[in-house]
Amino acid sequence: MHQWTTPPLTAWMAGTLLGACLLVFPLTGWTQPLPKEYQNLRTKPHLTLIEFSAPWCLSCKKLKPTLTELEERLGTQLQVVRINVEKPENAKYINRYRIDSAPTFILFNAQGELLQRVETDLEPEDLRQLIEARFD
Repeated sequence: MHQWTTPPLTAWMAGTLLGACLLVFPLTGWTQPLPKEYQNLRTKPHLTLIEFSAPWCLSCKKLKPTLTELEERLGTQLQVVRINVEKPENAKYINRYRIDSAPTFILFNAQGELLQRVETDLEPEDLRQLIEARFD
């Protein structure tokens, strides 16, 4: 029988961003690096943000203009990858990153290492602050 183990409690982080509960998963254990096919979409960005969304997701629609604005303003420093959870061809990413809800945001550094995972309904300003804080 397989025995499941979890990372030590000290590897887990939880935080609050302007009253919105953020679920930040361990930076060790089952985390996966940025998929290779997304690592060279542009010149090496400072950050890559993967947004798992769906056409029916109202929160995703609400955040789309903010993501577009951040991507345009930050240029090559931020790469935004949008993955539609409804498309069967994206099942490999949904399984790999254990996506249970939309929107889910996963942030990677330039080396493709996971920095943060957020599963919550963010306000546009909260998302903007989450990204911009990485450039301070």
